[in-house]
Amino acid sequence: MNTDLRVFVVDDDPLMLEVLSSTLDGVCQVQTFASAAACLDALSVSRPDLFLLDVTMPVMDGFALCRRLKDD
Repeated sequence: MNTDLRVFVVDDDPLMLEVLSSTLDGVCQVQTFASAAACLDALSVSRPDLFLLDVTMPVMDGFALCRRLKDD
């Protein structure tokens, strides 16, 4: 178990956030976000090792968020 690994999970579906969070709990540090904007805000505080992104979110989808992350 590598609990030093930090994962950001971004999904607009609360059920998916719960499933992914409970699945990864104990394996790594998980932080969940219901929107891309919330995830971007959190990046000023900490940086994850891995992102799990929903590609079909309103306003900013996972592809757009991935491009923003890559440009940073």
